[in-house]
Amino acid sequence: MRSCWVLILIGSAFIHPGRAALANPYLESLIGIRKMTVAVLIEPKLLGAGLDSTEVLVEAQLALRKVGVQVVDIESTGASSLPSLNLTADGLVIQDGAIFAMAVEASVSQWATLDRDPRKRSLLTTTWQQGDVTVAGRNKIASAVGERFKRLVDMFMNDYLAANPTMAGTH
Repeated sequence: MRSCWVLILIGSAFIHPGRAALANPYLESLIGIRKMTVAVLIEPKLLGAGLDSTEVLVEAQLALRKVGVQVVDIESTGASSLPSLNLTADGLVIQDGAIFAMAVEASVSQWATLDRDPRKRSLLTTTWQQGDVTVAGRNKIASAVGERFKRLVDMFMNDYLAANPTMAGTH
């Protein structure tokens, strides 16, 4: 029972409070993005349980393309200067490998300059982030984490379209 409370506390750190229409810096940071990369980083022990990082990558890329965002391969020249949708999953083994606790996150990182001193070099920072936690048996890891990734990508797409309403009609 104690580990369940820990997961609830950890999970609450990933969840942002309700959003007000574009008064929110998370939404404002998405305005005008037309090109992005997508990166997927999944803990190896979760991949060993049937989770497919390529499937997660392709689904996220497709969701971006459906709203008119050009997806650039992360290995391409110049890709490092573009905003990136990052999808990560990490897991913790509980009960002798029979049960896993997992944290799944979607975030956008992009280069930003501090308002207080724009002469300073830009820094790479997270400008949008959502996450979720779940617990599943070894045979349910792929579906549990896959569902969380889909939900988080949907949340990103919703925020992206709220920040870029002219893109809403492109799919």
